[in-house]
Amino acid sequence: MKIKIKIKNTFFSENFSSGFTLIEFLIVIALLSIAAAFFIPQYSDYSKREVLKNAAQELMVHLQSARNKALSGIQAADQIAVAYQVLYFSDYQATGIYAEYEDGSLNSSPLEQLTLPAVLQITWPADNPRFLVPTGKLSGSERTITVCYSGIGKHTITLSPTGLITLGDREEAPSCP
Repeated sequence: MKIKIKIKNTFFSENFSSGFTLIEFLIVIALLSIAAAFFIPQYSDYSKREVLKNAAQELMVHLQSARNKALSGIQAADQIAVAYQVLYFSDYQATGIYAEYEDGSLNSSPLEQLTLPAVLQITWPADNPRFLVPTGKLSGSERTITVCYSGIGKHTITLSPTGLITLGDREEAPSCP
């Protein structure tokens, strides 16, 4: 005697309909909205941190360029350069590298110029960084330059008397000075 078992396949039955129900669709939209509410502010802060980091790195490279000019003894004009200074112009949020000559004068236009984003605040030392030819050493004592983005943080660039230029890690800064 044989027993036959009949199994009904309900997966492909006539009652099956493709697509999503309205409830499923609303749940997906709600989950996406919650995820967006979390990630959009995070991305905004991330992009501001990147602006801060990139500006601090560019300024450090600009300072290193002035030191490299002093180390290599590159002459800017017919006169002999004794040092290379980096000046900061707060009105334009820009820095420039200038050659300093034996008579104490500077060349009339910068050899290199760097413009920084206007949203940043720069704390520049009163005594401009001045790198001596041919040693590349910093004239005077240690100096610090601070690049700050209010509410995001700040980076400090330290210039040692030996000419070493270092960029510190980002620190929290609720407001800039």
